[in-house]
Amino acid sequence: MRFEGLTPLPIRPAPGPVEMAMGVAMRVTGALALALAVVAMARMSGVQLAGFDAARFDLSAPLLRFSLLLQLVLCAASALGLWSRAPWGTVLWAFTIAALFVLNGVEPFIFEGNVMILAAMIGSISILVVLIMVQYMQERRKSAVR
Repeated sequence: MRFEGLTPLPIRPAPGPVEMAMGVAMRVTGALALALAVVAMARMSGVQLAGFDAARFDLSAPLLRFSLLLQLVLCAASALGLWSRAPWGTVLWAFTIAALFVLNGVEPFIFEGNVMILAAMIGSISILVVLIMVQYMQERRKSAVR
């Protein structure tokens, strides 16, 4: 039986060092986002963490409940997108960090123990932005040579 109209899949070239570094940076950022989601889940369930008091979630302030729920859902979703290297993962991650910084500006007590995780995520995304710029410059150089 012969199938007409089927074309073979194109062979992708091996990823270069920039693409490999970008994948590592996205996965590290995804792991950090997942850590931030796990911390939010622990705080919601009342687990005693270093730097946080164990408290009942239903008796917390409404802004704290909203911010923890937002942190849990958005960080978990962006971690999934970043780990799978989906284009929407980076966009969702940027929206998540912007929302968390706005909430931190409104009520600083919300992220008192998560500042190091947030700083590490900002550092990893800055590395990712630099790698994207390097990849763009390499593609421009390749197209200029042709």
